[in-house]
Amino acid sequence: LTSILAFVANSQDPLLGAILLLGYTLGYSTPLLIVAGSGGQILTNIQSSSSSSGIYAKIAPWITPLTGGVLLWYGTNNLLNALFGDPTVGNLKFLGMS
Repeated sequence: LTSILAFVANSQDPLLGAILLLGYTLGYSTPLLIVAGSGGQILTNIQSSSSSSGIYAKIAPWITPLTGGVLLWYGTNNLLNALFGDPTVGNLKFLGMS
């Protein structure tokens, strides 16, 4: 979105801006509307059609802990990067390692 707005501001063409923003809006919102409109029904169909030995029954209990772990990992990683900086090899000079 920022790229589109910057491009349109640079080109100073309101019609081009309207067309680009309409295309962006359609491309961004259409998949979300499709998922929102059918997501509940698809989930119900998957749950009712799967047996206790199906793939859904094997994967479903791990979805919440896995996504929670990923969120915690990203949050912790970003906090440590904010506190101590980027942990790349180039930043190890202050430790006397390079």
